Amino acid sequence: MKWELIDCTRGDMIRVNLGSVFHYGIYVSDDEVIQFGYPPILRNIDKDRIVVVATDIATFSCGKIVEVASLTYADKRKRFNPEVVVENARERIGEEGYNIIHNNCEHFAYECYCGIHYSSQEEEAREKWSKIGFINVYLFDIDDEENEERIENDYLYKEVQNIRDFEERNARTGIFLKMKQALEHTLAKPFNRLIFKNKKGRTILDDCYFSYSHADNLGVIVTSNKPVGTDIENFAFFLKNNRNKTAKEMLNLIAHRNENKKETIEYYFQLLTEKKSVQNYLNNYQVNLKKINTKKYPLSFFLIKNNYYLVVCGENLEAIHFFGIEKDKVIMYKGKIEE
Repeated sequence: MKWELIDCTRGDMIRVNLGSVFHYGIYVSDDEVIQFGYPPILRNIDKDRIVVVATDIATFSCGKIVEVASLTYADKRKRFNPEVVVENARERIGEEGYNIIHNNCEHFAYECYCGIHYSSQEEEAREKWSKIGFINVYLFDIDDEENEERIENDYLYKEVQNIRDFEERNARTGIFLKMKQALEHTLAKPFNRLIFKNKKGRTILDDCYFSYSHADNLGVIVTSNKPVGTDIENFAFFLKNNRNKTAKEMLNLIAHRNENKKETIEYYFQLLTEKKSVQNYLNNYQVNLKKINTKKYPLSFFLIKNNYYLVVCGENLEAIHFFGIEKDKVIMYKGKIEE
């Protein structure tokens, strides 16, 4: 699609260059231009409440030159009839839900014009965002009792239904229910717009990478714009289940050469947690733990309350931030978890 300096006609998608950004709208007449929010350079407007509004062309343009969408042959086949475009725009007057990246005035104009949720400014923001490293770690409690709440995403729901073990199914359900808050917080995007794809038994998200784990009643979800993996284990629970085994026997199970002579149960426990984190990082449960050399991967190890050990494997470890999910609200931890 190109943009030209031509006269506006009813049902046109128009835009104006306001310096650092373009402002988009649907032209009805010189007295009616429908847009998602007023032009951002206007003063004396409530910028905390942005809704779809109708203004005259002078208010929309702010004295700038107005450009009109010029269609290629392929674009013309996608565009709605001008009267449908106008009707689409008018029906949304008063609508809220503005997001500068994921639901802005350009998204609005394209949706009214041809039914496509698109923004070139979002694509530019995504490109810049992908170059900025981040890892978000979300911690939350998992209830002991069976959770009957329906998981919104069909892929995740089916994955849970295939788990026969009650405790594992209940824990996984708790994790997937918290996935909504974690991903919406990370991406500033409604959960129903996040599309999961299940490839070869793996759950994948288009917009970012994520990993999850649980130990007893504590769950963790980690999100990042680069590949990431995590594992969390409870040391006291681990000791209870392996009280009859020696450290040497356990190290032999994963064929680890004990270069540091640390033949302790705790050393084995930490090493095993690291390996599982790398396994999740690779997103491949077929990788044999014996063959994983943890020294080849970037890892951070954290101690959490009540003897929980958390390992995060990822490419942006210097940018880790910790959050808690409590009563469906995301709360950032002010202090860093002990490392």
